[in-house]
Amino acid sequence: MPKKFVTALLSLFFAMLACSFTAEAVEKNKIPQDIKPYQDSLSAGDLLAKSHGDAGLSCQDCHDASSAYPEKGTFQDEFCLRCHDANEIEKKVVYTSKGAQVHPHDEHVGDIQCVDCHSMHSKSTLKCAECHVQPWMKTLPQRWEQPK
Repeated sequence: MPKKFVTALLSLFFAMLACSFTAEAVEKNKIPQDIKPYQDSLSAGDLLAKSHGDAGLSCQDCHDASSAYPEKGTFQDEFCLRCHDANEIEKKVVYTSKGAQVHPHDEHVGDIQCVDCHSMHSKSTLKCAECHVQPWMKTLPQRWEQPK
């Protein structure tokens, strides 16, 4: 066989092999094929991702490119608390309702993770609004789903 033909054949083989590995990696790791909206949310819009982008974070600060991109709700509190100080959050986030101070991060219904309410790339949802409706809930930024 001519050398050019063998070289072309091998090049085609390796190109096809690389494409199959890429497609397999996307499927195996559940990496979104179109991550542009997620990337864009770091620099535009009114979601939590924007405030993290404004703080200088990139996708790789939360997502390890060599592993699966986590589905919503798979981050544990320990992950968020690497950067966010629980004591500072407790002091900062206080609302008044019926003359009493309300701390939305006080858990009285079991183990609630940060991601049960806070969402980076979509509107956040108040878990407490499933049972409670308070006036302060309607004062949250637009990045929060408003309670009904």
